Amino acid sequence: MKTKITLLFLIIFSFMYSQDNFEFKAVYHLKYKIDSTENTYKTENFILLFNKNKSLFLAEKQYKRDSLLAKNVGYIRARSRYNSKFQEYIMTNLNEQTLLFKENLFNSNFGYVEKINNNIIFTNKQQKINGINCKTAKTKKYGRIWFLDYSDDYPFQFGPYKFIGLPSLVIKARDKQNTYIYELVSIHKIDDKSIKIPPRYQSKYKNLTKSQFNTIKEKIKYSDYIFKDIEFEDPTLKRRLSKKRKLRKLRENNPIELSDI
Repeated sequence: MKTKITLLFLIIFSFMYSQDNFEFKAVYHLKYKIDSTENTYKTENFILLFNKNKSLFLAEKQYKRDSLLAKNVGYIRARSRYNSKFQEYIMTNLNEQTLLFKENLFNSNFGYVEKINNNIIFTNKQQKINGINCKTAKTKKYGRIWFLDYSDDYPFQFGPYKFIGLPSLVIKARDKQNTYIYELVSIHKIDDKSIKIPPRYQSKYKNLTKSQFNTIKEKIKYSDYIFKDIEFEDPTLKRRLSKKRKLRKLRENNPIELSDI
């Protein structure tokens, strides 16, 4: 994968930020197997916006869709152009050592807050990834063993997904089975005016525990929950929809998180 990395060391000393603005943008490429029986990977790109203390992580398609919505492009048109399998937003705050995970489920916003706790084991391994000098750390998180390659050339404590709080930027993150692999594609300082956290990402949401959130998401995605009170003219339709959701559950047997912690 060809990687375009902008050198940042000349910028670091003049790094001015606001708690409400982002000044850096990184792009990560994810290869993943949501179905553990599949041999081929699915892929998607993600955006990481950050300043010294805060970050926002979301699918690139979500980012582009929301940019269109900000220009008053219709929702259906925007979603048809940029529809992502990953509907969540992850916002982190280093000062508070927390991350907020939000997702719109069946037209309602739900979310939960986690403490940043990586339980990192630092190793002596060093390597170059796409020309970047990296050190390797290891952690057990969400039911998986992860290997995290980070670079002191980029002294920002952020990374893809929920991999926050290492000494410097995470360049690559992969689980032991290589079923989820995030890799940095590009990073640059935002040259125009700072990007503020869009109001959409700060909208109100129902705050749940992580366990409650996962239970609701499971119901909405894989069960008859959303149409249990609907009367169908065709009595076979409900059975077909139910069967389709059960098959979806079987196909999506390898989520990124296998446990809550």
